[in-house]
Amino acid sequence: SVLTRARTRRYALNIKGLPYKTEWLKFAEVEPKMKSLGLAPTDGRIAYTVPTIVDPSTQRTVTDSFAIAQYLDSAYPTTPTLVPQGTAGLQQAYIDKVIFPILLAAFPGRCGPVYEMGCIDEADKVHYRKTREAFYPGKTMEDIIKMGEESVDETCKTWKEALDAMARH
Repeated sequence: SVLTRARTRRYALNIKGLPYKTEWLKFAEVEPKMKSLGLAPTDGRIAYTVPTIVDPSTQRTVTDSFAIAQYLDSAYPTTPTLVPQGTAGLQQAYIDKVIFPILLAAFPGRCGPVYEMGCIDEADKVHYRKTREAFYPGKTMEDIIKMGEESVDETCKTWKEALDAMARH
């Protein structure tokens, strides 16, 4: 079985026909869990994130959706391919130049609903507030939520710019 947290990783594992167990974590549980798995903090603004898989057949722990897809292809080559040979560079460029800028632009808009509906207990609320406010230094959660309410046009503009840039290349 494989430990996973994100729906997209479950899709990949289902496509590959690999058995897995999902372990649901609250926001405040992610960092302690990742540390218990021996993972170092990411170089991103939030130190520990999901998805992460733990493959008991190889004792490998892999974080990040695209890295997980590539790992699953290399570890299980007789199963359906997730990242066709020769496309990894193009897919990484698409993630870096289109997907990531869109997610970053849309991020403030997701903070409010996640904070209000996704934080199950006080520990989650404290953790979520702390990590998101660190993501936007000098801003409170309320400032970030307001940014999100105002960011629909900015998100659409970012998406258009990212796609236009890809079309030019």
